[in-house]
Amino acid sequence: GLSTSVPKPETMAERWSSKALRRTLWPKDIPTRPIISGNSLPDLSPKAESRGSSSADNDTGNDFWNGTENDTGNNPDDSPGKTGTTIWNMDAVITYVNGLDPVWQSEYSKCVGMETFLEKRFRDWGTLKYLLRGICVNMPFVRNVYLVVSGDTQVPSWVDREHLRIVRHSDIIPSELLPVFNSQAIEMFLHRIEGLDEEFLYFNDDFFPMLPCSEEDFFIGGRPCHHMSRHWLTLGNDFRFVVKRSFLFACEAAGAVPPAYYLRPQHTVAPMLRSLCEELYSSREKELLSSVTPLRENCNYNQYIFSDYIYLKGKAACRKISNKHFSLAVAGIGQMEKFIDSPTRKIVCINDVKIPDSKYQSYRTRLLAAFGRRFPDPCRFEL
Repeated sequence: GLSTSVPKPETMAERWSSKALRRTLWPKDIPTRPIISGNSLPDLSPKAESRGSSSADNDTGNDFWNGTENDTGNNPDDSPGKTGTTIWNMDAVITYVNGLDPVWQSEYSKCVGMETFLEKRFRDWGTLKYLLRGICVNMPFVRNVYLVVSGDTQVPSWVDREHLRIVRHSDIIPSELLPVFNSQAIEMFLHRIEGLDEEFLYFNDDFFPMLPCSEEDFFIGGRPCHHMSRHWLTLGNDFRFVVKRSFLFACEAAGAVPPAYYLRPQHTVAPMLRSLCEELYSSREKELLSSVTPLRENCNYNQYIFSDYIYLKGKAACRKISNKHFSLAVAGIGQMEKFIDSPTRKIVCINDVKIPDSKYQSYRTRLLAAFGRRFPDPCRFEL
């Protein structure tokens, strides 16, 4: 007779990982770039050439653009200029802080007290020179690199200031909001850098270009490459709360009706269009200025508002950036050394977490040695 057993229910992860469901959600005849129609959200399907690419190592939400699980959709062997002979000029912006700087410590102590100044968010791993060497070696299309710091004492002594452009917080942030020790607040003003190119790449100081990149990894036909994943819950996580808040803010500014979920851009180097950043800022300046606080708070927005806005305005190319993410909370130092010696992705993020000082010193020594093997030669930004 017929079985009376009840099938075991699928978990949500199993449901969303179903290839058949993904095909239902994203049929191949859906338009292949974000489009705004009235107040609707843009289409979320990928560019035709990147269909079949897999989930990024750092994405934590439901990702509907993926096929296999171990490829990011970009061939790490692609070299600059392979798709054309024209070298596009774009700039790079890096936000940087060295928590060991005595002048910075003095300012910080006035705000929150010295007992917390060595927390992981402000710890200096000494890897900035390898980020810059990675840009020189693997991103020859980058014209200017801007280093955003609180003041002159934050600039390492080995930096060649004639080539690396130094931007102080006071150059871009209204004086009444200073001092600021909050990267989310600083990110609201990067587009105000004098001389910044229309197309620019935003780096946190824990991102490193590890393999040759091409301009088309970041911009396709003048459209920044953005990969968005869907999320429903914040689960009491402050960062996710700010990500959701930023997305809802961008929806309002772009005239899009927010869906039940929120979108989160891929956590990697962020390609930006300066004109659209300026457009958002000028149209919502009062709200953005009122969100700025010296330290991180849930009333902040973060730089995702600009990626979200570009995407919601239909100006983005839906494509993943070849990226690997390591968290010191999960990955062992051996894994990171192995990747640095033989990278399989173009960009790597090594995310700091709260670890004992003894482990920090050990990890720091080994990471610097590995980066030194990968990028042994000084670059144009060094004396």
